Amino acid sequence: MKKILFKIDGRKIPIFVGHNVCGKASISKYIDYKDIVIITNTKIAKLHLKKLEKSLKSFNVKTLIFPDGEKYKNISSLNKVHDFLIKSKFNRNLTVIALGGGVIGDLAGFASDTFLRGVNLIHIPTTLLAQVDSSIGGKTGVNHKYGKNLIGSFKHPVAIFIDISYLKTLPQKEYISGLSEVVKYGAIG
Repeated sequence: MKKILFKIDGRKIPIFVGHNVCGKASISKYIDYKDIVIITNTKIAKLHLKKLEKSLKSFNVKTLIFPDGEKYKNISSLNKVHDFLIKSKFNRNLTVIALGGGVIGDLAGFASDTFLRGVNLIHIPTTLLAQVDSSIGGKTGVNHKYGKNLIGSFKHPVAIFIDISYLKTLPQKEYISGLSEVVKYGAIG
């Protein structure tokens, strides 16, 4: 496992890269409070949720699962997250964990930035594109009927856990999409 410190806005965000990083890096070190909400989708939940929940058994963990797909990155889904957080009586002592690709990362990131004016966020990106781009860039948001990513903010996580074994579960099309982003970054420096 490798630890990288990403410096932005005067902060150092730890990024852990390797196999089984949530277990090895002790994700609990980066959770300041007992309450956790994991936001994920149906596809990722089947593949990776149980293992993550097991590593967080000493916390009060609730999970919110959305259907898979870009069409769920919208105001309605954001409202569902806010409704869930409010009805669960969470306060600012909360950590939101985004377990998924870019759609989940954007939705969970924006929700964590707008709930009670901001709570902690941890990214666990499951696609190559999210591992090299969206989990690190800080851009969060949802789509609007008039266009993509029209409503959003910048929200950097307290930590990022990149488990490269998740890439084994990706469809080839998604893997190639992520590789093209890696090549683009290499070309532009």
